[in-house]
Amino acid sequence: SAPPSHATAVLDIFFLSNQTSTDVDNLLRFFHKLQRWHGFLHRQTAPNCTLNAEDEHKENPPCLLVKHPWETEVELTSPIWQHSLGNATFDMVESGWFPSFEIPGAVKNAYNYPDETAYNTALYLLDCLAKRSGDEQQHTDSRYRSSCPFAMVDVGFTALFAKSSQDLRRIQQILLDKHEFGIVKRETSWHEVTEAQEWVTRSGKMLHGLYSDAGGTYFNQIVNLTARDGSNGFESNHTAAIEIPDASSFGGLWGQIANETVIESVTQQLLQRSGSYSFNCGDFPLWSIGDCESHPSASIYPLLNYRVSRGLRYSKEVGLGHFFTTSTLDLMCGGSNSIESNYTCQTVGFASAFNATTGLALGSEECGLESTLTAAIALDMLIPDKPFKYASTPPISNSSVIFLIAVEMIIALGVGVACVVLSVHLMRRASADEEGDAFLELRQQVDAEEEEDLLVQTQDDSPRVDFAGWTRDLLSKLNPMNLIDGGGGQEETDLQTR
Repeated sequence: SAPPSHATAVLDIFFLSNQTSTDVDNLLRFFHKLQRWHGFLHRQTAPNCTLNAEDEHKENPPCLLVKHPWETEVELTSPIWQHSLGNATFDMVESGWFPSFEIPGAVKNAYNYPDETAYNTALYLLDCLAKRSGDEQQHTDSRYRSSCPFAMVDVGFTALFAKSSQDLRRIQQILLDKHEFGIVKRETSWHEVTEAQEWVTRSGKMLHGLYSDAGGTYFNQIVNLTARDGSNGFESNHTAAIEIPDASSFGGLWGQIANETVIESVTQQLLQRSGSYSFNCGDFPLWSIGDCESHPSASIYPLLNYRVSRGLRYSKEVGLGHFFTTSTLDLMCGGSNSIESNYTCQTVGFASAFNATTGLALGSEECGLESTLTAAIALDMLIPDKPFKYASTPPISNSSVIFLIAVEMIIALGVGVACVVLSVHLMRRASADEEGDAFLELRQQVDAEEEEDLLVQTQDDSPRVDFAGWTRDLLSKLNPMNLIDGGGGQEETDLQTR
């Protein structure tokens, strides 16, 4: 089985990581591969298909087909295969086909071995697909064409695909927000973003097309293939719901149902104890076959319980989801289904399936009693993942980005022009200041020279005084001898002077 749940697994691993740059690079690397895988499923496996099986205008082939029972998670012991493999069994008998090898005894003794006819039919389809896969021409016109006599639309497969498409879109949004689609690594177009959103819408419609309003649940749909006239192979453009009370129909909860009416109708059947579509028949859920009143020989599969419990949580039915979790863990512990249970069991059974009536593990081989898948389910139920909420940033269109870039460039240009103008103005001011300083210095120098010349000229124009002669005359006049002698002293003085 290879259900399309890869994107869900990759996203969960990224949420549990430290989300370093290496983790983001790994997420980007896986995204490219997942995008091509989902593109193949949409464009090649089910292009131009009918999204609603109840549509009156069934001019196109059905959506998302599985070509072999082992592509699903439904065991071959399910009554669904007794109804849907009829054409393939008839074609096998008519052609006289037998396996080219002997089926091992361990396979025949396994708990999930249906019977020789059903198992040989599954092998016949494998051989048919291997030999005629190159001759497949599925959608040459409005009819689905196949080289092998089996095709079915499976609820679980479609639900996994719907959930995976949603997670792929979330991965794309995370990478967009972290700018991982840049010029350096890879260019992405808004066409791819729109395409991913269309995949989410389309896969959701595929799942909703499997819901029956009359039955209040999901039904697998078989493609009514008929032999083509004049050539080998089969063709059809019509599907019919397989209205069999099988617990695999609850796998639709995994697809994150948004319709409250559908959720209410499906959850009611989970708790019913009477009626054709009752599955809560014993101490532990979920019985693989409905109708508790007929006491069917049913099994309980931990994988289906796990998907139902997680699907209920996705649909906001947390209480009912917790009930399925605790009941499944009690079943593994071999105890009673009680709210007082603390899972301190002495013996733990990681079987792939349990008997719905006795609660004992099914199978005697080691692979059936010690399933690593069941052990992983128990671990995830006991230690749930840490809660993680991611709120994406508002999307920005190309026109908005271009407008913002243009505004930033205009602002930057304005700032640059202002800086240039200011620089020129400052340079002119600086030059003017230098010229003013030189002029002032020259003026001061001229003023100093004029002042010096004026001082020299003033000194030249003033009368010169003989200070020594003036002093002698004053002393001569004050001499007493000159006062007594009268003029004689003056003459003597004059004589001496001479």
